[in-house]
Amino acid sequence: MKKKSLIFILIIFLSSCGFKVVKKVDNNINIAEIEFSGDKRINYRLKNKLAIYSNKEGNKLIKINLQSTKEKNIKEKNIKNEITKYDIMVEVKVELQEIGKSKISKFVVSETMDYDVAKHHSKTLDNEKKIIDLIIENIADKILNNIRDNLDAI
Repeated sequence: MKKKSLIFILIIFLSSCGFKVVKKVDNNINIAEIEFSGDKRINYRLKNKLAIYSNKEGNKLIKINLQSTKEKNIKEKNIKNEITKYDIMVEVKVELQEIGKSKISKFVVSETMDYDVAKHHSKTLDNEKKIIDLIIENIADKILNNIRDNLDAI
């Protein structure tokens, strides 16, 4: 009986390991305005991703200015001098301003990935679109993290 109660007590103590959530979702941000320039497709997707996290009842009203660029370079060629891999780099310059305050926070977020060239051109374009979507998702997460970090400093 003592052995069973000891095992039960150990299970209770070991199951509560003290894990804490490091990043909490900050829902008090209201994105009032998003201005953008550069690549239209990237900006449109970024705007939609950022708008999801905007809370209309948030007490911090912010304005975001995005300037995006996309570079597509050849990464690898084979012996026949045919391209086998492309490298895509997306860079977004972000200006963040809390409405009602004059201080502007600026930062740059970039992400680079590569993709393989397929036998058919349409499949290669699909690969490129998938990689760009992944890059945009990563950049949106980085922008949101920077907004949360910089909003207290503004």
